[in-house]
Amino acid sequence: MLDKKIKILLLPGMDGTGLLLKTFAGYLEGDVRIIRYTTEQKQSYRALVKYVASQLQAHAQYVVVAESFSGPIAYDLLKTHTNIISVVFVASFITRPHHGLLITKYFPYRFMGTKFPDFVAKFLLGKLASAATVAHFQQAVRRVSSQVLGHRIRQMATLTKPQAKIHIRCSYLRPSHDVLVSNECKQVIKAQCHDFMEYRVEGSHFVLQVNPKAAAEVVNREIRLATGQ
Repeated sequence: MLDKKIKILLLPGMDGTGLLLKTFAGYLEGDVRIIRYTTEQKQSYRALVKYVASQLQAHAQYVVVAESFSGPIAYDLLKTHTNIISVVFVASFITRPHHGLLITKYFPYRFMGTKFPDFVAKFLLGKLASAATVAHFQQAVRRVSSQVLGHRIRQMATLTKPQAKIHIRCSYLRPSHDVLVSNECKQVIKAQCHDFMEYRVEGSHFVLQVNPKAAAEVVNREIRLATGQ
């Protein structure tokens, strides 16, 4: 048993608002903290890693849940923070998730809309998404400037092959119908981990939003395994 209270740190997807994690967080067992990124300022992955690191308490121990865009942030935190005892990557990646992202450097930011057409949102969220979930997704996206969204896509394009091994417990929550992040991304993470477990959960890339209870059951199990409880 650990003698320090475990904190669960939730790192959001590309919107960065943290709003889309609230329902999922409600199903987690323990002291949960949702990190929120700026909605107006363009920041590099390096800057975001520094920001998240500044939110960590030196004498606490953490289980980090990294959704999608935040996978590289969790991965880099492990290089300097030994008080992270487990990481759960959710539909995520630590290298460039798609080679097609390389062409985004030619895209003007102004063409990144801050609201997806509803049919696009429904496609991305998948068949499990309710009308309320689609509306909530749209509300979160509208809070983020088009320049920030565009910049974050370009940041994903800069990711290179990881080198550092992950020596703590590591798991991957893979949605059953992820049209945005391929199985290859999971394999890259697996190759870096000495202790790796994969879970499959019904849902789309946005599995934490469309199937939060089932996803939380996986994370709760990982917390118990990581802490010996």
